[in-house]
Amino acid sequence: MAYILCGVFLLGCKEKETPFIPDTNASARRELDIFGALGNWVQLNELIDPTGATNTSSSAMYVRRALNGHFVLIESDTRMGLGLKQNFMVKHFDASAHTNQYRSTWFSDDGSVQIFEGNWDVGISKMSWTPLFPLLFQSSSSNTNFSMSEIIIGKEEKFLNIEISTETNLISQLKSVIKYAGDASPSGKNTTPSPEMARFGRAGIWEEAQTMELPDGTKMKLKGRSRMHWSRSGKELINEGALFRPDGTGEPEYFMWVKTWHPEQRIYRYLYFFEDGPVHHYTGMWEAASESILWRSAYTPGRRMEIRESIKNSRNRQWTMTAAEEGIITFGSGESRFVE
Repeated sequence: MAYILCGVFLLGCKEKETPFIPDTNASARRELDIFGALGNWVQLNELIDPTGATNTSSSAMYVRRALNGHFVLIESDTRMGLGLKQNFMVKHFDASAHTNQYRSTWFSDDGSVQIFEGNWDVGISKMSWTPLFPLLFQSSSSNTNFSMSEIIIGKEEKFLNIEISTETNLISQLKSVIKYAGDASPSGKNTTPSPEMARFGRAGIWEEAQTMELPDGTKMKLKGRSRMHWSRSGKELINEGALFRPDGTGEPEYFMWVKTWHPEQRIYRYLYFFEDGPVHHYTGMWEAASESILWRSAYTPGRRMEIRESIKNSRNRQWTMTAAEEGIITFGSGESRFVE
């Protein structure tokens, strides 16, 4: 839906010169180079609770790039006693933002999502992260403070500090040392999705066809291809692709989306990432009678969107969309078909 969203909301989407060819080896923006080398990292954690007691844990992290180097993907496995916690993170640069242009989106293995905006201080190599979604600790009536920062020590070492406190008491503090451990492929890969996630289809190449109907009645048709794959935990579905005009005019628009499932709340979350732009966030409910999901925008300030996604089988998805901004309503529709 990248072209539809670009056309509807005038997001300043960038033009490209080539069709979609996945190439994640090189960084597309120098701003992303601060996040360090690709490959395996080891994170040693100290968690301090309100009593002052310290609990230690370790995390194995795997870092790679996505969508022609415009995104950094981080997957982590944290050992906590006999338990294992898995997280998935997307970091990128939002060129459309006026300040705090870095973005970090965290997908927890319980299905929750958090989005942070980052301010980079090049003088001390420090990234300060502020919550964007959900809007925790930002109410004037809240007496809880949140701070998160990363100190970057070259390309192979960094320090992470997260602190939650009141004016008088520490609630919790996480101190982590993160070090590069080589570029070998990760072990323990598990890509078996839950039944709720498996209904979106299978990993592989998909063909895309879309139509946008503008307020003046003009229709714009688009086609494209995408590559769908699972995170190592199988809890996140990632799709990278590009759309372009069938007649060959214009330039392709690249996009990436991630979908996940919150088993406790029984809702889906769908985050749509523009190549060098913002993140659109939706929540969805499964409707068994129609075999479809109704998505509603959850974090798109000033905009309202609804998407009805129909999923009849693992090889086909169809959807319709209604978008409203400043009284202007636009309609869209599309279909995705599995190729290989």
